[in-house]
Amino acid sequence: MLKSLPKWIIGFVLLSLASLSSQTVVKIVPAQTGPVTTGQNIDLQVRIQNYTNLHGYSVVLLFNKAAVNLRSPAASQGTIFSGFQTIFFVPPPSADSLKVDAAILGLGGVNGTDGLAFTAHFQSVGTGGTDIRMILTKLKNALNQDIPHSREDAVITVNIPLPDNSFTEAFIPTVSPGEVTYGNTKAKLDFNYTSGGGTVTIMHYETQPPGGNSAPFNPDPLITSPVVGP
Repeated sequence: MLKSLPKWIIGFVLLSLASLSSQTVVKIVPAQTGPVTTGQNIDLQVRIQNYTNLHGYSVVLLFNKAAVNLRSPAASQGTIFSGFQTIFFVPPPSADSLKVDAAILGLGGVNGTDGLAFTAHFQSVGTGGTDIRMILTKLKNALNQDIPHSREDAVITVNIPLPDNSFTEAFIPTVSPGEVTYGNTKAKLDFNYTSGGGTVTIMHYETQPPGGNSAPFNPDPLITSPVVGP
């Protein structure tokens, strides 16, 4: 098939494929975290892949402050500029965003396939979850030119606790999955349970007032609750 095409077309196709495979990407790792419990520390890496002559970067992360807060320090420098004197600047973050700027002092740039720019330090404080979105990313080369790139965001899911956040062995139904009532909470359950331990994964749940009428189940983020016994 390729042999029947003119050489300039074949060259253009191969060059385009090589360009796609080596596109510069700014990404958050891991892409998905959770479900986690309230109060858990979460560290997310911001990495840059397939970069040439990288001299500096600026990144702004946006998140849901009802689900996570930044710890102190909010960010720590990565190793992407190892061997160079650098500026690493983290302005005082707002309640729902984090900005990080870094650059090599003087002339110079770095090449690489996967470098750690910085690590952002969060703690889960609420319920539900949040997208961790990069609303701004700028990459500069040693000539102060913009480096074209794409970006990949991340998600953190935080548990929604039940009234006492645990089940007893006596509570575990013999049929799985099923709908059960636990205090004033109805739940549709799926099980990962063995005698003496394990977990219950709550697929859907609702809380109703005492004596109130039940409403239809609504999908919510998964909740994993410990089983305590007996």
